[in-house]
Amino acid sequence: MEKSLDQRFKEFLSTLTGVENIDNLNMTQQQNNANKADYFAENRQLIIELKSFETDTEHKVEKILESHRSRPEFPDFFGKWEVNKVLKYLPDGKEINERLVYAVTSSLRTKYKAANGQIKDTKSTFNLPDSQGLLIILNERIDILSPDTIFFALREVASSKYADETFKFVEINSILLVSEAHFSPISDDSKGFPIIHMTLEPVNTFSYENFIENLKKKWAEFNNARIVTASEKIRSYKDLDYESVSKNKEENTKVIHRQDSWVKYYKWNPYFRSYDEKMLLWMFKIIMIELAPGFLKGASQQQKSKIKFWIEVFPHFMEEVNHRGIDMKFFAPIMKELGKETEKEMKEKFPDLELKKNSRSKRTSNK
Repeated sequence: MEKSLDQRFKEFLSTLTGVENIDNLNMTQQQNNANKADYFAENRQLIIELKSFETDTEHKVEKILESHRSRPEFPDFFGKWEVNKVLKYLPDGKEINERLVYAVTSSLRTKYKAANGQIKDTKSTFNLPDSQGLLIILNERIDILSPDTIFFALREVASSKYADETFKFVEINSILLVSEAHFSPISDDSKGFPIIHMTLEPVNTFSYENFIENLKKKWAEFNNARIVTASEKIRSYKDLDYESVSKNKEENTKVIHRQDSWVKYYKWNPYFRSYDEKMLLWMFKIIMIELAPGFLKGASQQQKSKIKFWIEVFPHFMEEVNHRGIDMKFFAPIMKELGKETEKEMKEKFPDLELKKNSRSKRTSNK
């Protein structure tokens, strides 16, 4: 059975010179009973607490969104949308998003407060008042907790203050995130798993940057990987281009149906990307006009053959609509217009259908 990230990272720390597993030390009764951190480093001037995230929080998002689905502003769409695309249509989307972020990051806040207490108790029981605290976060599979979401929540809780304007959680000097729930595509088609260091100024300063850099290098070596430094263009965590590992695996292992291959092709060649909304409306109308004859009753073989090309174009178009987060209500006027035209054409071609309809309604009224 494959080892978890938590198991592998603990094995990795045991290989580092100067890193001590606190649980393996000879301790006094008081130290043994204390709510301790996990490791010492840098001659015990650095106290490390490890926190792993293993409980999925996506159900919390679904629960909150479900209460809004019946609203008229809620967008109509096919497939799955990211939450931010849905919320932009709701007038109170910003407030709902704040609720969602708080819900999915509640465990982060809880673990941060616990780590602060553990580092504080370790300082006290081992008489290390000047030591600094490092919180290492391991995220193996919770893809809803993207790196930017994690750091947004942790910076918020780290910045919380008492009434006298002093910071509440001052024992943690720095945070290191090690994630295998997300990856960044690299130019040579390999995957880069993020390992990101976050400082906490002005809450606290951190004096052991060299330890962090060495840890990153050694972790890469431990995994037979290489370090890829982020581009200078990246100014914030939101600029990092991350993809979900679990979704990527799902896409690469599932049976590829014809429509899936069409969608995959479009992702590599998004030729509608340059269209503005006016052009998209125009394109939608053309696609519908070209598709309609082949689906109507009495369609000729030539008409049925002609729509094969447009049947492939339609998933491409819908992939672009989903990429932009366009509510399908945007296309409703065109659908209404084409519906009337189709109904008119059907009446002209098949007048007996209307007669049967009238005859049926007449019989019903005579009962």
